[in-house]
Amino acid sequence: MDSQFKSIEEQQFLEAIALQLNLTGDTLATFLARFNRKNADRENVTLVSFIRWNKEPEDASQKLQDELKKICKIFEDNGGPSNKPKRGRAAKGQNPWEQGYKWLWESRFPEWQQQNNQPLSLPGEICRKGQANIDALVQEVRSRLHDHIQGLHGTMPLWGVDRWVPLGELFVDVNILEKLSSSCMSELDDLWEDFSKNPSYRSLDRMGSGREQERVSGLEVVAKNTNLMVVGKPGSGKTTYLQRVVTECNAGKLQAHRIPVLIRLRDFVNDGRFVKDGGEVAYPLKPYLEKYW
Repeated sequence: MDSQFKSIEEQQFLEAIALQLNLTGDTLATFLARFNRKNADRENVTLVSFIRWNKEPEDASQKLQDELKKICKIFEDNGGPSNKPKRGRAAKGQNPWEQGYKWLWESRFPEWQQQNNQPLSLPGEICRKGQANIDALVQEVRSRLHDHIQGLHGTMPLWGVDRWVPLGELFVDVNILEKLSSSCMSELDDLWEDFSKNPSYRSLDRMGSGREQERVSGLEVVAKNTNLMVVGKPGSGKTTYLQRVVTECNAGKLQAHRIPVLIRLRDFVNDGRFVKDGGEVAYPLKPYLEKYW
């Protein structure tokens, strides 16, 4: 099975189990992160940085352990392995959560597949059977990834608020200058001459940039253009703007014929790094996306 579609099926399974077990809040966030197959090799100390807590805990590692104990107890109550830890230090693979992970994927997952019995439409199958073209495939992928994309980018932290806030409650459409005005160099005499001809400047920040350019809606710019570079000062809203572009596309309100993907470079540098044989460092995109999708 194609790895991307296999990943989608596994995500659907986790979400179905979470709903069945009535997992919510931090328990749900922990479950989706720790029991995701993409994170199987991640140590708990690393995993905590991938969990979106409702409120950032003082001790994230202890918080993770507490939530895992709670999840394992829920597993035990629903036919899973015993939640009682053995005496002494557990060998690798013998911790309660690891036993729960094994039970989840080796027992519950095959049962869930049989019950649903809805094989995924893979790209090759679509082409061979002539059931659809690439546009239909895009819509299929959009449909399957919709909730996951919304979960990744539909909320954001807000200073002083102890929960993640829906992006729609915060976002104000940005107005963008279509041409960059800050890269020109001017002498002092040129600046003064420019100011004399344009006495209506609202602030000195505008000096040297000539008459104010017409501003256009940031979402309108994306709707009309394929390739864009957004330039702005720190804190000007670039990341929030990109999240809004992704969620609008995900909702079908913007570029509905595309699949939205937001790659944060700081995450890509850390998680996309791959060392080839011989020590050469590369950053392949596919393995990185598989970790998040």
